[in-house]
Amino acid sequence: MVPSMSEPTRTRDFNRYIIAIIAFSIGVLIEVGYGVLYVCQPGHCRYLFQHDIGGEMRRRNKLRVCIHFVWATKNRLPLIGEHIERAVYRCIRAICSELKCECLAVGGMEDHVHLMVALASTVSMGQLMKRVKGGSSHVISESIRPGEWFAWQPNYAAFAVSNSHNSRVIQYIENQKQRHSAGRVWAEAEETDEEWIDDDP
Repeated sequence: MVPSMSEPTRTRDFNRYIIAIIAFSIGVLIEVGYGVLYVCQPGHCRYLFQHDIGGEMRRRNKLRVCIHFVWATKNRLPLIGEHIERAVYRCIRAICSELKCECLAVGGMEDHVHLMVALASTVSMGQLMKRVKGGSSHVISESIRPGEWFAWQPNYAAFAVSNSHNSRVIQYIENQKQRHSAGRVWAEAEETDEEWIDDDP
């Protein structure tokens, strides 16, 4: 037998349904099972809440860790031309989505890519980069530029982004071409690796 809900629980769930109604007016609510609701807009879906369907309401960790990644093509060769860059970026977004990492922005130039994500709790930075670089390189070589050589450099840079700077970094990534053309780049954010001394060669 499912126990009856307490008054605070009823109030909490009622408030969530009100939020759902409001959210529906700005997007599309979909239920993917077990009472999990997402509000979807063009290009992304965002978790809203899990409503009561007779099970126990649980709490979970609240995580919002945004990371700005940048990496380059092998030897900084201009391999990402305008005729393929949209397909490359779509591939990167799809891999991020598969790993439950929200892609906030992706952009770049012919020889490098910038990516900003909200990192999932189940994926490390190294794991994400391995999947993004390996998966996109395979798709580029097999589907986007079949028969043509393509490779990323082995290294990458990663920078933590505070909530107060999110929009600024997103704009920087989305306006890469204008920034480079005008010479208004962030020097550190364009470096994809650094020198270090191996004490144990």
